Amino acid sequence: MRRKNLSFIGFPLYDICDDGTVISLFYRRGKGEHPMKPNKDTKGYYQVGLRNDDGKKMCVVHRLVAMAFLPNPNNYDQVNHKDENKTNNCVDNLEWCNNKYNSNYGTRNERMAKTLKGMPKPHFQKRVEQLDLGGNHIAYYNGVREAERMTGAWGISKVCLNKSKTSGGYKWRYI
Repeated sequence: MRRKNLSFIGFPLYDICDDGTVISLFYRRGKGEHPMKPNKDTKGYYQVGLRNDDGKKMCVVHRLVAMAFLPNPNNYDQVNHKDENKTNNCVDNLEWCNNKYNSNYGTRNERMAKTLKGMPKPHFQKRVEQLDLGGNHIAYYNGVREAERMTGAWGISKVCLNKSKTSGGYKWRYI
């Protein structure tokens, strides 16, 4: 297992291993080294809190591994997990890439298509009814965008979702 100090990014009290282990060099007031326990961020990636004189910074582990062990001659800004497992931070599973490559890698597009297939149509594709302030019918529109273009009113979807009372001096509702 290879290991490098993180002083090159301003955190000299920590080492990173090529398997994704982050090691605190001064655990509990100088009582020796200790592997840190990462937690998952909101996107499912492992992260750790690193401290220096400037304070604490949350860092995703896969980026630390890539910065320490992978050359980046094209100066790419993203790191891809080759096996699509966000928790596998071994250096052999990582590669530098650009956004287009990362977004279209592996089964991502297939998984997105399956997810979107089962979802209801977005609110802008729902038919909308325009009402006066007394609740009387004025017109129907094929969607929020069409209604906004035709009436000049903005924020129609907020009214339809009961987050606002009126838009453009009218009441609105989905049909």
